[in-house]
Amino acid sequence: MERRAFLKLVALSSAYPALPTVASIKQSDGELTEDYLEKIRHPNEFYDGDVTSDRERQRLVRKLSRRLGRVKRIVGHGNFSVLSFDDMLRYGKDYSKIGKFRKAEINFLDELFHEDAVHYGFYGEKPLDDLTATVDKRSIKKIPGTGQFLFKGEPTELYKQIKGDLGDSIILTSGVRSVVKQMQLFLSKAAKYK
Repeated sequence: MERRAFLKLVALSSAYPALPTVASIKQSDGELTEDYLEKIRHPNEFYDGDVTSDRERQRLVRKLSRRLGRVKRIVGHGNFSVLSFDDMLRYGKDYSKIGKFRKAEINFLDELFHEDAVHYGFYGEKPLDDLTATVDKRSIKKIPGTGQFLFKGEPTELYKQIKGDLGDSIILTSGVRSVVKQMQLFLSKAAKYK
């Protein structure tokens, strides 16, 4: 069963409890979806069909991952989460500790951004279509004590409600993510697992 079909089926089964449970759903070739669920439970393992890079790309991924780590250290954790692609390039040009992004690096990031995410196992709508999209700073609020930003309005109110219901045991670890932040997360994982 394709991941997309599986995810649709899971969504439907949560909307219609009378449908079979996930464990009982069979793939077209007769295998249980347990293999897919195993990948979800253990995402850091290697599996048949995983996308891997050649040595040159692996080197580029590691180099970009380190460079984005330097950008994050210069701008700070919270600000990095809402940093635009163009601002990232400017920081690289202005700070020798980061270093200017080379054309091959920019081209690779552009290629990666425009790649069909389904190729890497990600499904759903891409929230942004433009590599240079920016987060409107007027639409976000920094959440004290977390280093994270949330969009004003419903997301912030929902966080307050959850925090009120659960108390200090709730920890906000991931708020608004810019293209740069999402790339850094992806490249960091890709560098680690080739």
